[in-house]
Amino acid sequence: MAVLILSADEGAATSLSSALERQGVQTSRSVPGECDELPLVVVLDVEWPAYDVVLGELSSRAPWMRAYLIADRVSDPIGRFPPLICKPFDAAAVAEMLERECEVASLERRRRVLAANAEELGLLLRSSLEAIVGLDRSEKIVFWNRGAEQVYGYSEIEALGAPISLLASELVHAEGDRPNGNTELKRRHKSGREVVVLVSRSYTEQPRTEARSLHCAEVSLDVTQRRALERELEHSKRLAHLGRIAATLSHEINNPLAAIRSYSNWLLQRARKSRDDELIEVSNDLDSASERIATFVDQMTGFARRGSPRLEHTSLSHSLGLSLRMVRPRAEANGVTLVDEVSSESSPVVWHDPTRLGHALINVLSNAIDAAGTGGHRVWIRVALSDASVSIEVDDNGHGIPAEHKERVFEPFFTTKRFGRGTGLGLWLTEQIIQDHGGQVVIHDRPGGGTRVRFTLPVREGDA
Repeated sequence: MAVLILSADEGAATSLSSALERQGVQTSRSVPGECDELPLVVVLDVEWPAYDVVLGELSSRAPWMRAYLIADRVSDPIGRFPPLICKPFDAAAVAEMLERECEVASLERRRRVLAANAEELGLLLRSSLEAIVGLDRSEKIVFWNRGAEQVYGYSEIEALGAPISLLASELVHAEGDRPNGNTELKRRHKSGREVVVLVSRSYTEQPRTEARSLHCAEVSLDVTQRRALERELEHSKRLAHLGRIAATLSHEINNPLAAIRSYSNWLLQRARKSRDDELIEVSNDLDSASERIATFVDQMTGFARRGSPRLEHTSLSHSLGLSLRMVRPRAEANGVTLVDEVSSESSPVVWHDPTRLGHALINVLSNAIDAAGTGGHRVWIRVALSDASVSIEVDDNGHGIPAEHKERVFEPFFTTKRFGRGTGLGLWLTEQIIQDHGGQVVIHDRPGGGTRVRFTLPVREGDA
């Protein structure tokens, strides 16, 4: 419906309706119900019952509507807001005027619909959990929604007008070479922590003269947790694969290992009979090395079912001495001097698994020797005892661990050594062993250069 005509003057209403319909304008002569189409223009006779109430109801339902009142010249209302059409009138002229009013009302209705849609879209964009950022041509932020606040930590006031470089982007991965392709970036949260986001940009087509208007919209999805889970899943797959390989090889390893351990035991008995102290030490080292191999195979085949350590209340000297003897050939080959700052007399007696702790120490000492071999060629080992813990420190004066690698050194299969020199499992297994003892492993930069690895074992009742 375009024009609604409500008048008790049947002649005036009919003539105006006919003139409008000749111009192709649809008209109606009855008040629309709740579900009926609302008019663009209403022409209401002041003689119509409760015309002001009807006009108010129609205006509230159709705020875009244009309204006119029909009145006699003698009884013209004074101060009425809608304009008047005074009787008698030229129906053709009024119809032409009302046709133009229909066009104006139609435009106003569309404007209101677009404004309402824009408002709803704005609310949707601002409340979206995805980070939506608008940028101008100079890469300054001109739009910042609630999702962006959650992902990056900056409030809208802090972000608007700031360059996008505020987020310190670093490329991780790009998909495709299209301007609107997805890009994976590392960005910096306001707190300083790193977030990984998948970014998609959409560019507007605006004249270059509008330099301060919206140039592109950027949608960022925080995938930090997803990427962490993907890495964990990948590690789990690799561990499972390695476990299957280790299970296949364990039989082939354990059979000759059993023979080696049997002969080393026979050799130990012969050495004791002959009272050859050097041969006794060599036999003990062979037995310990064999046990280390057996323990390593057990660990490799039992990632998911790691057993508890077999704790003994004994001095650390056995594990320390064994570890130093096992790595000494490696140190000599690398031209590295081992500085043992632990005396057997002062070595504390604590609850630990000598074989597994020795295995952990060998892993750390081997890494320290390799690092020192390219640096200052010295490695130190020391022990410190406090009321709550025992600490074992291994220092090297190599080149240290790069900052970007420090958070990954305990990841399985992560290694910076060239192919064939390391599996990336040494520190991972070491951490498992120390954690099984109820302790922890911490890696620091060594004062003066290099790296310091500290094992901390808890002191239990009876330790000394």
